[in-house]
Amino acid sequence: MLLREWLAREKAREELKRWAGWLRELPVREMSAFGWIKPTNDRVEAVSECLKFFGVASVEAWRETYERPLAAFRASTKVKRDRGAVAAWLRRGELDGTAVECAVFDAARFESLLPSIRALTLETDPATFVPRLMEMCREAGVAVVFARAPKGCPASGAARWLNSAKPLIQLSLRYRTNDQLWFTFFHEVAHILRHRKTLVFVDEVGLRPGDDLEAEANAFARDVLVPPDLAQALRSLEGTRAAVLGFAARVAVAPGIVVGRMQNEGLLPWSHLNDLKAKYVWADEASD
Repeated sequence: MLLREWLAREKAREELKRWAGWLRELPVREMSAFGWIKPTNDRVEAVSECLKFFGVASVEAWRETYERPLAAFRASTKVKRDRGAVAAWLRRGELDGTAVECAVFDAARFESLLPSIRALTLETDPATFVPRLMEMCREAGVAVVFARAPKGCPASGAARWLNSAKPLIQLSLRYRTNDQLWFTFFHEVAHILRHRKTLVFVDEVGLRPGDDLEAEANAFARDVLVPPDLAQALRSLEGTRAAVLGFAARVAVAPGIVVGRMQNEGLLPWSHLNDLKAKYVWADEASD
């Protein structure tokens, strides 16, 4: 190695060493475990790996590209507080979403597919419904990706536009049940169809008081899953397994979604009928 090359590498390594404290802001252990960055015990190499993952040349550039904009995202205080973890999760979604080849976005086509997508709630096996969900959305120009949330990232979903023609829905499977998964998905659909392209939504399940756009997205998801003309019957529905199964069959939606709706509205205790909810784990967890 020429002396000039050696000096240049040493200078670069010293610069990376100066940024080692940045690692404390990131979920490095999970990023490594999830395969997002190469595992290493060398802090300097870890800084290099994280910079490559985020596609930036310096920590200063990372703050300009990820940390500071995150403060302006429509997100809860908790999401904003854990900016490093949320930024890593959003970056994973950005990378995966960019790789998804989609048709040109067609809002009318996307909205027309919602009844067919809703029918997928009756499928409990992710190996069946996830590819079909992603394919239907691709046909309408929407990229859908699933990305595990690292420690410190409380987001259940996110909606944004990767560019002016390509929206992205990102799901974390945070609560691991079908009622939460599908509510989150249709919540993000509302952001894509009803709200401005320039906004980035990072969402936790549940309504943030005073936020009209989140309230609108919640209402949209609620009404897609259980149409308003049938929802009134929930208020007089007995909280029995047979009653819930019968109503779910009538509405043509998964029983777990009915249970979640009733629990959320105080019509059923949180401890009741949870076995009717489909529960999910990530593939590598299932093999442990």
